[in-house]
Amino acid sequence: MIHAKNTKPLKSCRQAGIETDTDSRQTTAQPMIEMFPSSCDTFVALPPSSEGQRVIFGKNSDRPCDEVQEVVYILARDYGPEEKVECTYIEIEQVAHTYAVVLSKPAWLWGAEMGANEHQVCIGNEAVWGRESADGEEALLGMDLV
Repeated sequence: MIHAKNTKPLKSCRQAGIETDTDSRQTTAQPMIEMFPSSCDTFVALPPSSEGQRVIFGKNSDRPCDEVQEVVYILARDYGPEEKVECTYIEIEQVAHTYAVVLSKPAWLWGAEMGANEHQVCIGNEAVWGRESADGEEALLGMDLV
């Protein structure tokens, strides 16, 4: 791996000089530049700042440039009192009712980057940097909460 000194964080494969084959999601043999952590940005524009009294919600992501992102629609559903939900790494108790949602999510995990439910509630996942390391046990991811 080539480490570039005195460089700003890179946010895309193009900026990193990595070519991506979108069909196979494989990168071609190019020098790799270390990608430093950056963060997501979420915004909302409310009337009167938006045209036509619309609410605009947007988000960018600091996910890897070649990670497959899915947009999925999940129907509202009722659950029994003993049902569980399998999240990315752990299983938790399921709520009695979930609302219909549209989510944008990495294909490999259960949670999502952002989404909106049938009641027009929008949410975006944001990275939070802490000073303490995780205890090493598997737990919910921030995206599992979206």
